[in-house]
Amino acid sequence: NEPNDTVATATPIVLSGGTGTAEGYLATPNDNDVFTFSVPAGRRIAYVRVQAPVLVPPQPATLRLFYRLFNESNVAVSEATATALADADLSTARLSSAGGTWRLEVRGFRQTSNANVPGDIRYRYTVTVMTLTD
Repeated sequence: NEPNDTVATATPIVLSGGTGTAEGYLATPNDNDVFTFSVPAGRRIAYVRVQAPVLVPPQPATLRLFYRLFNESNVAVSEATATALADADLSTARLSSAGGTWRLEVRGFRQTSNANVPGDIRYRYTVTVMTLTD
């Protein structure tokens, strides 16, 4: 998916029947993966789930998986940090009235310092997006 570190180079998640998925990797140092998806007009619920599998051998204990979700007005409406970079399962559901393009940012986070987060091709995750009628 690289480069997908900015809004201009975001990876689109195409929804079919209201559902879409994408796979990403936090493969480069301080990787910030950006995805976009469209929510239809009308009162809709945007459901987003970010999951990462178990790693063998495990990643350093100080690394966490993080996401931030922006609505069609470019306002951050949800964010979460998992307790690990792997074996993580984060989700949110948010109401949209206007419809439009939403943005999801996924990255690694080092809880113990502001030091760089190493990239690794093993840091794989899956994004699932669903739009539901309210």
